Amino acid sequence: MYEAFISGRLAAEATLELLHGRASDLDPYAERFAATFAPLESISWRLKLAFERFPGVAFRLATASPSWRLFQAVVRGDRRASDAHGLRGASLRVLQALGV
Repeated sequence: MYEAFISGRLAAEATLELLHGRASDLDPYAERFAATFAPLESISWRLKLAFERFPGVAFRLATASPSWRLFQAVVRGDRRASDAHGLRGASLRVLQALGV
């Protein structure tokens, strides 16, 4: 649902730009969609692979308190998963490495 809401907002913005004459077509929507979701899709795919290869370890890392707080912040829109740095993002980075 998160992606649908964000996609709807991006589409509305691109449509308004087109209607106001600031854009000649809706290509900016596709560019913004890719820029917004490509990092998240990459992370999601690698996490999926980590869960398939190492389910026990991946589950423990994903349910650790720092991981859960990061997940909540990403879902609320307070942070981006691709911007996770420091200790808070350590478990996410380990999960990504397991999924390579």
